[in-house]
Amino acid sequence: MKNFKVYILAGGLGTRLSHIIKDVPKPMAPVSEIPFLEWQIRWLERQNFKDIVLLVGHQKEKIIKYFQDGSSFGVKINYSLEDSLLGTGGAVIKALKEYSSKNFIILNGDTFFDIDLKWMTKYYTKRKENSIYIALKYKEDTKRYGYVEIDGKYNVKQFVEKNNDLGDGYINGGIYIGNSNLLKNREIQNCSMEKDIFPSLLSMKKLKAIPFGNRFIDIGIPEDYAYANQSLKKWFYEPKTKALFLDRDGIIIEDTGYVSKIEEVKILKEIFPLIKEANQKNYKVIVITNQAGVAKGKMTISEVERINNLIKNNLEKENLWIDEFFYCPFHKDGTIALYQKESLLRKPFPGMILQACDQYNIDINQSIMIGDKDSDLIELPYLKSYLIQGRYEIKSKEFLSDFNLLMNKIE
Repeated sequence: MKNFKVYILAGGLGTRLSHIIKDVPKPMAPVSEIPFLEWQIRWLERQNFKDIVLLVGHQKEKIIKYFQDGSSFGVKINYSLEDSLLGTGGAVIKALKEYSSKNFIILNGDTFFDIDLKWMTKYYTKRKENSIYIALKYKEDTKRYGYVEIDGKYNVKQFVEKNNDLGDGYINGGIYIGNSNLLKNREIQNCSMEKDIFPSLLSMKKLKAIPFGNRFIDIGIPEDYAYANQSLKKWFYEPKTKALFLDRDGIIIEDTGYVSKIEEVKILKEIFPLIKEANQKNYKVIVITNQAGVAKGKMTISEVERINNLIKNNLEKENLWIDEFFYCPFHKDGTIALYQKESLLRKPFPGMILQACDQYNIDINQSIMIGDKDSDLIELPYLKSYLIQGRYEIKSKEFLSDFNLLMNKIE
């Protein structure tokens, strides 16, 4: 893509995998009989990013011999050679000086994160910000990784180191986009992107990050390398699907406060034509609902699931199909200790949406969310959200719609 060159960090030693892949560098580890790095290059070519620089060091000759100039893979490949240990930061700075580009895309050579890279570059270009963007992955458990905290405008607030007390959060997905001037004028020295360069950019308020729900694998440890061999090929060729995301209370059933008993359930038939249209056009229909009543002791998990099953069964009698219910039982003001916490699963945070996208391989750019409260405006810049006026006051009037108008959004 014009004005973007892709730099892949492919110089890792692969210490934790050395007993499994003894004779090749980590990016060349075979996954379904193809080097992991080749899966990345195929993925880039598919999205029309064909100008690639491989940052190579350890056993670099094996990478160069395999990929050569890239023409056999439909791309152009150059090589930035790391003759002494430079770390991820030093290797990037060196490569940017050798093969200049107005903007860069940097990929970690041991992670695969199936985001819409075209959307991310267009979003970055349109905003005309002199910043670096990180692609983030939601995880329910961040103990192994640490997490990245962002605000509502996608500014990075802090990096939290990995420890055993962490819950859910966003982890670094190993994809970075930005203006080359922020990096290439630095001195070439042994340094880390994560530990040295990012803190510097954070202090300059030049670091932003966006969460994505697409499938992610890090082959850095044996367990995940085995998982990649089981899953990556299937992921790569599986077509993405669109989704209709629906709030539950106020959209599918009448919202009377905390609906906890099945006898309190009254299904709203106004939603039926929209679900039918989505079913006919092969959308996944997925319910995304906050159920803070669990944390506040007003209902149990089993009661939430009983109501969800009742809704699903009643709709099926009308030949209407819901694929999945995602619900968040957590609330920071809860009285039940197990559920008393803040969570990115709770709307308007996008955790549940991101989980659904991962589970069902959803093209979220082509999907929509419908709710009846301001909290149903999910904090994702690429998801179209709409609100139906119900029992709650809506401040975000520009998102108001009605079911008839929304029929045209199911394409």
